Amino acid sequence: EGNKNKNLGTLSNNILRAQAEQEVEKKKVELNLDKVQKVVFFPGNNGEDILDLVRIQKMLKDNPNLLIYAIPKSRQIGNNLSYEDVEAVLDYVSSSSPSTSLGVNSIEKKFETLRNFRLQGRFILVKNGPAMQGIDLRYISEEAADALYGADLIITRGKENYESLKSS
Repeated sequence: EGNKNKNLGTLSNNILRAQAEQEVEKKKVELNLDKVQKVVFFPGNNGEDILDLVRIQKMLKDNPNLLIYAIPKSRQIGNNLSYEDVEAVLDYVSSSSPSTSLGVNSIEKKFETLRNFRLQGRFILVKNGPAMQGIDLRYISEEAADALYGADLIITRGKENYESLKSS
């Protein structure tokens, strides 16, 4: 019982710390976005990064000069977002229920603008992202290296990504 409460307390503290760090990160990004023209985004896990795709879509709406490269994992690794995961989200079309009571499938509608930004070349999905936990710049693909070149802002999600970049 004591260990369970200790673990729950630790988990709660970690969640609060992560939320606080996210707020600080969000404020920093908001302050500089009007001057940023090229962003590189390394996603972390599936759950948080679906929401990040919504944020990316908003960033592109708010800044007509912005170009965003997303560099997910090249294959499924743990719960990290992979290239195929992002493709599936962007290409999602519900065949079983083409409409809802609102008249439009909500997932399909949610990423319609991001799909359009991709067609315009403002949202670029890099197919050959890292094939390992974290990011080791010594082993990234030429496509990922080209995306990183000249970036005004690099956003990385996930502890493994952050820790591995911090130590490089």
